[in-house]
Amino acid sequence: MRAISSLVLAFGLVASCSGGTDATPIDDALDAVAPLDTGADAELGDNGPSTPTRLYLRVAEQDISPPVGTVLGGYGPPGGTRKATAIHDPLMATAALFTNDAGQAFLVIGTDLQGYFADLGETGPGLRAVREAIVQALAGTVPLTPEQVLVTMSHSHSATDMIGFWQKKNTPIPRALLDQHQAWLVGVATAAAAAVPVEVRLASGSTRLEGYTARDQACSPELDDTVGVLQARRVSDQSPVLTVVNYAKHPTMMPVGNRQATADFVVGLRAEVTNATSAPVVYLQGFEAAVHDGPKVEELPGAPGSFERAYAMGKTLADTVVALLPSLTESADVGLETRSTAVDCPMTGELLLTAFEKFGVPFRTLIKDETGTTVPGIEVSWHRVGPAELMVFPGEGSPGFARKLRERVTSPLALPVSQGNDSLGYLVDPDEAAADTTGQLASNELKMGLGLGGGPCVWDAMTSLGWFDGAWENPAPRR
Repeated sequence: MRAISSLVLAFGLVASCSGGTDATPIDDALDAVAPLDTGADAELGDNGPSTPTRLYLRVAEQDISPPVGTVLGGYGPPGGTRKATAIHDPLMATAALFTNDAGQAFLVIGTDLQGYFADLGETGPGLRAVREAIVQALAGTVPLTPEQVLVTMSHSHSATDMIGFWQKKNTPIPRALLDQHQAWLVGVATAAAAAVPVEVRLASGSTRLEGYTARDQACSPELDDTVGVLQARRVSDQSPVLTVVNYAKHPTMMPVGNRQATADFVVGLRAEVTNATSAPVVYLQGFEAAVHDGPKVEELPGAPGSFERAYAMGKTLADTVVALLPSLTESADVGLETRSTAVDCPMTGELLLTAFEKFGVPFRTLIKDETGTTVPGIEVSWHRVGPAELMVFPGEGSPGFARKLRERVTSPLALPVSQGNDSLGYLVDPDEAAADTTGQLASNELKMGLGLGGGPCVWDAMTSLGWFDGAWENPAPRR
């Protein structure tokens, strides 16, 4: 007999949040096209969609900065309650809604958050409920399924704690804060859907940014320092509409002593790329388990742990992106596809189990029986956006997994995405763990996540989606 365990206790409310309440759509009336009839891919009938020929994009932004006094995530023990004393730079959410003339759609929302649980038990809406609310809000404009909505977190360790690990002992995330984030994310998605759709073509490419990342304690030779770039450009004049950047590095330039909310190096990346392109940026965190600063970080201006150095890191990444833009390859591919599955995975990570059992945080639905503890309904997804394939892990994947995924991608651009639709801690490649002679992964990463079985569980789920080695191009006939 299995029992569902969901810790629920009394909680207090926070004052109304300080971020803006209205999302800002980004559009251009000169490039307006007719409103689209974009039915969800899953609703298109037994023969699948007709071949798409035109791709459209709508973008909106939303300030999601929390009120001063909000608990920040990323550093310290469970129940650490490191609270923001100021907002150094606005935390942002950027929504990019892709649709095409075959009725396919995909919505990605990049957020400046440390993390966000898909499930927060009975204490309030997690990301799964948020995505369902987005689908309901957009039903009359752009029909989507929850699987076609991807919310990602940059994982700044100086941003809002939306998993609840650092809340006060036996105390959930304040319900008002959860409701406010749902309102913000539904609002930015709604604003994107209401924006003028612009016909675009996608251009893609990648390069490397060497020396600015390294594995902690040299625990593994696996390091993914690829910078992947997907840019949407107006068909009418080739001007940029959006730039998507994928890179694997912990946003921990600001140290544990920092109490000002910030997106860390993502601030510099976003500001500098936007300044160069006059278009917004979505940052997709890569597979960065045990990946922090490399030796070249010491060459950046500013003192260690300063906002100046954090910005300089973002600018260095931005300069790499901007230098790559002229060589991006434009694609005529305007297809949009999504595959997703949910699995139950074992939890053996000692730190998370201790936090649950001893500190009563974070609040999440677990299954406990005589065999151990299981996290139910963990979602893994694959998305194709024209020439790019996104492989989404619900936590911090390790670089070994990124390499293995890249090897299976046949599209021009591979984008391994961590922190997608959930934040379950480290998901470690068992080959890396077995080869680690330093003890780093066993003493830290394997404790701060699902444990040794979590990575293989998620990998097997990804394998089951049937996209490896271009299999998505020849799907099995529907029955």
